[in-house]
Amino acid sequence: MLMVTAMDEQRSLEQPSVVGSVERMVETGQRLLIERIDLARLEAQDAIARALRAAMFVMVGGTLAFTGWLALMACMVVALRDNAGLPTETGILIVALVHAIGGGALVAYGLRDSSSSPRREERQ
Repeated sequence: MLMVTAMDEQRSLEQPSVVGSVERMVETGQRLLIERIDLARLEAQDAIARALRAAMFVMVGGTLAFTGWLALMACMVVALRDNAGLPTETGILIVALVHAIGGGALVAYGLRDSSSSPRREERQ
């Protein structure tokens, strides 16, 4: 009888208990959840860093493009003054009017395009 009890104890030590298995499963699930949360946090940080970097390039590029546009318009005014013999104020007025007309046309086109409803195809 003593032999049977010793063998039973040996088997119980070798075989995992149900409670132990459940505890390991819960711990593994918690570890997995924590790792997933860490991964999501790192991915969000990476996405934010990429978006900020892209925004910086857009801002710097837009500033450079706007500065170049202003310099080009100043050259247009000087060219009107030197080549057409117009006073500087008249050259500025002409360049400003061209911009106002072009800008107004773009705004009107944008408003018309945004307010038009999508065309519905007729069902046949």
